Amino acid sequence: MTHRETLAVALGLLLFALLFQGTRGLWDPDEGRYVAAALEMQRSGNYRDIALHPEIPHFTKPPLAYWAVVASFAVLGRSELAARLPSALAFWGSALLLLSLGGMLTPAAPWAPALVYATSTLPFVAANVVNTDTLLAFFELLAVWGFLKHWHAGSPRGSLGFRVVMWAGFGMAFLTKGPPGLLPLLAIVPFTWRFRGERQVLALFSPPGLVVFAGVGLGWYAAVIRAHPELLRSFFVEELLGRAAGVHDRNPEWYMAFVVYVPTLLLGSLPWWRPLGKALRSARSPSTPRDPLDAFLGLWVLLPLLVFLLARSRLPFYVLPLFAPLSLLLARAAPRLGPRWRRELVITAGVWAWLLLGLKLASGQVAYEGDARAMARALREQVPPGYREVVSVDDFP
Repeated sequence: MTHRETLAVALGLLLFALLFQGTRGLWDPDEGRYVAAALEMQRSGNYRDIALHPEIPHFTKPPLAYWAVVASFAVLGRSELAARLPSALAFWGSALLLLSLGGMLTPAAPWAPALVYATSTLPFVAANVVNTDTLLAFFELLAVWGFLKHWHAGSPRGSLGFRVVMWAGFGMAFLTKGPPGLLPLLAIVPFTWRFRGERQVLALFSPPGLVVFAGVGLGWYAAVIRAHPELLRSFFVEELLGRAAGVHDRNPEWYMAFVVYVPTLLLGSLPWWRPLGKALRSARSPSTPRDPLDAFLGLWVLLPLLVFLLARSRLPFYVLPLFAPLSLLLARAAPRLGPRWRRELVITAGVWAWLLLGLKLASGQVAYEGDARAMARALREQVPPGYREVVSVDDFP
């Protein structure tokens, strides 16, 4: 791709990410909770502690998603568009990283991974919701981008910068959602060990990279635990082990792994079932040349997915980071789909993109009981003038 073509694709993806972002109100409980914490952070000027209200701390997740919303409010003012802008930009950033990786892994069509990812249903839906998972997916992909650039670098010294980028990405992912942000390491470490040996695995954990990870990913935790020592148990026992054990009641039953994730992966990968099925069948063919990077992409999907299946806290957006390697796998196999594969990919993506945008626009007309705009209108009608605060006595009405 020429620089002009790359710029055109990047601008088209940005427009696709931003269109109609403010057409619907915030939908409670999740969007309302994230935005409430960001507004309280902005009101108080305290960017270390997370709270829904001066009397209600909310240390269930690290602060990066809240910081992103606060920064967006500071630039654009308070609006639904500003609240969702970090998700939209993270979605766009993921597509740009896949565009970069496409030049390395799918040179026949460097645009294909970004196109597949941007028009897959789950990444698009997540990009239009205030959440942590779209940011997490971006930072995990940034870390893997650094690893793959390191893998292709000509010398260990030349790859040091890419390893630092990898650990910076993991640090930002850790600051977004904690330990789940490190799941790509489950693929990176055994893959490197298998194809380049133990010394290269040790090289991945070089001191400069680890220092960057510690500074980026752990600094906030250290500051908060110093101010609130009781949170040490909350972070590392109640949150980490509690989520694995299912104490948060997020579909902990064993069978819910399939009830939650099978439909999510099937519906979330629309409209790519047919080409993805062809790609997987061709990958199993004895005549298909074996490439170590296909093995890495497979590990990048399967090993984190195994963790999601075994953990007893399960929500659909948890598998969002898997759509980057799935998009790369499909794009790498696309030339084996037949002589018209380019046309098939472009037409499929184009038709589905318009459908997704139409659904996004229509969502603003849906009457949803958790729509914060409707709640605000009802409060304005009932609360006498001069009242500064309305208090809810139950977090789960």
